[in-house]
Amino acid sequence: MKINNPEVTLVDDARKGVKEDIRSGFLDWLYQFSVTGDDGEFYSIGGSILSLAVEKLDLVTMNIAKGFGSEKQLSNSIYKVANYPGMLFERMIHYPQGRLEIINKAHSILIQCGKEYSVECFEDHSWHFHIDSMDGVYKADLYHRPHGFPLWYGRETPSYLTQHSITYGYNWAGDVEDSFWYKGKQVKVKGTGIRERYVAVDSSAAELGGWEDWGFVTFNEMHSSMYDMRLGKKDFSLYDLENKKHYPEGDMIITHSDWVFLRPLDGFIPTHY
Repeated sequence: MKINNPEVTLVDDARKGVKEDIRSGFLDWLYQFSVTGDDGEFYSIGGSILSLAVEKLDLVTMNIAKGFGSEKQLSNSIYKVANYPGMLFERMIHYPQGRLEIINKAHSILIQCGKEYSVECFEDHSWHFHIDSMDGVYKADLYHRPHGFPLWYGRETPSYLTQHSITYGYNWAGDVEDSFWYKGKQVKVKGTGIRERYVAVDSSAAELGGWEDWGFVTFNEMHSSMYDMRLGKKDFSLYDLENKKHYPEGDMIITHSDWVFLRPLDGFIPTHY
């Protein structure tokens, strides 16, 4: 969405209210990072604070996976099957509504939910994540530093992603660095990833699940975030790092070049775009 002033503020990072009546609404502070460790391995690291209005729950999620996985062509078949054994750790923690805290500081906003998850949002647009499973298995201390401007869902007016999926907020690609610890071993990491601030008025898993492509692209020359809702709208934001130019609108087509069947999801996923 193109908005008049795309600059993100701490008010946006701390926002939790909307003018509309909340239906199946929620708040989130989410991240998904793709990083390389000093051990030479590739890791996918994700998590979120998710505050659900109807269910009256505050949730914390955290996960980390290792490696790229592989695919195999089935004999006597046109189909390929994926093998992804890489999940090292995942957890979801349920809290009653009210555990989420938003704390104003002099030059930052601290968002926390229990002792397991906090993210501090700074005026320079960097976010500092501190994640801890509290049982010695997993913790992470990670910084996300974006460039330019994000893909806006909306600030003054919301995006209608689908008819019943209405939201404010943004998502933003950027650089990632620092460390995680798995079973006591520290791994220093560097890479890229996306973060999201989501302030939903309404949401429909059925409509979003009907078909959604959502992803980010990071090159030395440009960062981009994009989504395509087959039952709703599609949008993208591209930031040219070399020339410092922002492109928040235009034509976009996502083409899937190859598909593979992933058994844990009981469905097909694209391997190449």
